[in-house]
Amino acid sequence: MDGTSTLRNATEQLAARFQQPTVAAVLLTILAIAIATRLTSGTRETRENGSRLPPTPGYWLPYLGHAPQLAWNTDGFLASLRDKYPKGVFSLRLMGNVHTVVHRPSLVTRLVDKPQSEADEKWLSAYLMVSNFGLSKSDLPLYWKMYDDVASEYKHLVAQDSLRELVDTAARHLKESLPDWITFNSYPADQMEWERQAEADRIDTPSGETFVEADLVELTRNFVARTTIASLMGTDFATNFSDFPKLLWGFDAAFNMLAMKLSPLWIPWPSLQRARIARKLALSHLYEFHEALDKHLADEDPGARWQDMHNVSALIKARASVYRKHQIPLSVRAAMDFSLLWDMNANASPLVFWMLLEIYRDPILLEQMRDEISPYARAVQPKNEFGMGVWIPPTLEMLDVDGLVDDCPLLKAAYAETTRLYTGGWSWKWMQQGSVLSGDGQAEAGYLLKQGTYAYVPHGLHQLDPKSFPNPGEWQPMRHVEETPGKDGKTIRTAKGPESIGACVDRRAMGKGSAFALRELLMHTAAILAMYEIRPPEGEKWTVPRTVKHAVVKHPAKKVVVWIKRRELQTVG
Repeated sequence: MDGTSTLRNATEQLAARFQQPTVAAVLLTILAIAIATRLTSGTRETRENGSRLPPTPGYWLPYLGHAPQLAWNTDGFLASLRDKYPKGVFSLRLMGNVHTVVHRPSLVTRLVDKPQSEADEKWLSAYLMVSNFGLSKSDLPLYWKMYDDVASEYKHLVAQDSLRELVDTAARHLKESLPDWITFNSYPADQMEWERQAEADRIDTPSGETFVEADLVELTRNFVARTTIASLMGTDFATNFSDFPKLLWGFDAAFNMLAMKLSPLWIPWPSLQRARIARKLALSHLYEFHEALDKHLADEDPGARWQDMHNVSALIKARASVYRKHQIPLSVRAAMDFSLLWDMNANASPLVFWMLLEIYRDPILLEQMRDEISPYARAVQPKNEFGMGVWIPPTLEMLDVDGLVDDCPLLKAAYAETTRLYTGGWSWKWMQQGSVLSGDGQAEAGYLLKQGTYAYVPHGLHQLDPKSFPNPGEWQPMRHVEETPGKDGKTIRTAKGPESIGACVDRRAMGKGSAFALRELLMHTAAILAMYEIRPPEGEKWTVPRTVKHAVVKHPAKKVVVWIKRRELQTVG
C-alpha cells in the first residue's frame, strides 16, 4: 500500500468517526458553548458609582477567557486591543479572574505611582523569589521580615554620593579592562573570559590588517557584566567566579518559563534544565561569597580566595548588615543577591550590544557620535620608548561619565531609542482596594480598578505604538533630540532622554538601578566607540538580526559575528 492510499484510508476513518452520533454531539456541544460564550461575553465601557469600568473584548471559552489568544500571539493580540481601545484601558478574563491592561502613558504613570496600600507589587517579588531565584517557600516569613530593611538599602543606587562612588568604581574597572576587550590572542587559554565566550579568533587579511572575529553579543554582554559584577561584589567575586555572567544568561533565557512553572523537574526541557543548572551554580557561588563576607565583616580571615573584600560595594555591605541583623541563613542571602545581580545585569548589559550595532552600522551617526563624545571619552596610544620588542597597550585617557550624561545628546538619544525598541517589560499590580485611575487633564470620569483584580502595564504597547512613534520598528535616535538654532548660527541639540518614551519605561526596563544603568550603558558604549573599529566580516553587510524576547530585553535569535580592530589613535607621551 502506497502513502497516498494510507492517507486516504486514515482520512476516511477519521470522517467516519466524526459522523458517529456521540462524537458529533460532543463537537456540536463544544461549538454551541463557544458561540454562546462569544455572544454573551465582552462588555462595553460602563459606569459604576460615577466611575467607568474598563471595556472587555469577547472570548470563546468559559473560564479560560482570553488565555488562548495570549498564549498564541501575546504581542499581536495586545497590539490589536490597544488599537481597538485607544482610551488606554481594557480588561481581560483569565482563568476566571479580571486582569486590566493599561497602556495610555498618563494612566500608566498614575498606576505605577499608586501607593502600596492601593496597588501592591510586592506579591510579585515574593512569587519570583520562590519560582525563579531559589528561595524556599518555608523561608518566605524571613523574606517578609527583612523586606523593608532590604528595600531601604536601595538608596545606595539613587543617593548622589553612593551612586557616584559606584559609578566611579565601574569607570575605573572599565578603563583598566578596555584594552583587553580584544587581546588578539589566538589561543583560548591566553584570552579573556568574555573573548572565550564569544569564540574570538584572530584574522590576518591579505592586505596586512589584523582583526578579531567574534560574536558581538557574547563579547559585549559578558564584558559589561564583568564590570558591573566587580563594581558591586568586588574583584574577588569577579575573579573567582568568572563564569557568573554565563550563568546569568543561561538563567535569563528561561526566566519566563520558570516564572510560569511550565515544566516539572522530570520533563527534560533543554532551556529549563540549563536554567536550573545555572541557578544552582550561581547560588553556590553566592553562598561561598556570603560565607567569606561574614568572616570579613567579623574581622576573621575569609581565606586565600577572599583577600580583597574591602572593595565590595557599599550596597552589598549594607545588605549584609541587614542579613546579619535578622539572622538570615546563607542560602536565603544567596537567593536575595542572585535576584539583585540578575536585576542589575540581565536588562542593562545586552542593551550595550544593541547600541553598538545600531551606531556602527550608520557611518554618519558614528562619526557624529565620536565627535560629540571626544571631550569626555578619549583613547590614546602611549609612546613606546622600549623598542619593537615591547607592546604598549592603548589607554582610555579620559572618561567623564557626568559629561556623557549631561552634554552628549546624540549618545543619550541613542540610549533612549535603544530602550524603546529593544525592551518590553511589564509592570504588575494587585489591587488591594478599589482605586480610580485618571489621566492628566482627563475630563471624563476615571476608570475603576476593583479590589482583588490585577492591573498590568505591557510597556511595549506604547513603545511600539505607531501613533506615538512613526515607523516604530525602526531605530531612529533623532526622534529623541530637539534641535534649536543657536546665537552663532550653529544648531543646538538637546536630548529629550528616556522620559520622551513616556510611561516610566526607563526605570521599569532597567530595574531598581536605572540611574546606574544609564551611566553604565553610556560609559561602555562611549569607551568602545573611542577605542575600537567594528565592521561586518569580509564580504558581508550589516544586518539587524531577528529578536527573541527574554524577561525584559530582546536578544538576537542568532550570533552576530563581526570583525574588530583597534582604532588608529593619537600617540602621547
